[in-house]
Amino acid sequence: MTRTLRLPDQAAFDALQSRLRAPAKPSPTLTPAPEGDRWPLELDRQLRLAGIEDQELEYRFTVERKWRFDIAWPKRMFAVEVDGAVHRIKSRFKADLEKHQAAFRFNWRVLRVSPAQVISGEALQMVTDTLHA
Repeated sequence: MTRTLRLPDQAAFDALQSRLRAPAKPSPTLTPAPEGDRWPLELDRQLRLAGIEDQELEYRFTVERKWRFDIAWPKRMFAVEVDGAVHRIKSRFKADLEKHQAAFRFNWRVLRVSPAQVISGEALQMVTDTLHA
């Protein structure tokens, strides 16, 4: 039997939809979720477990465009981008290239890591080494 949820108005629908799209709270284990957008959240969780808590997620580094870094330390001009499979799509690759070139012009240091490096802990190690250098 299929049940249909009927909402009284658009505001109620929008509220329900935003709740359903809200990021899930990271699990207490080190097992990351497989979705692409989850990798930056997993790295952030690993950083917090390592005692690093001054980072910002989805940091918008320029007012000229809507570009964002996955994780950033604005005072240090350091950012991390987790590049999953979606970044290999031709149009996305070109947009990423433009974004990273702009970050370079604004003097940002950007570390690009893969989901596999997040899973293995290699990304965490590279970030902590950079922050403590």
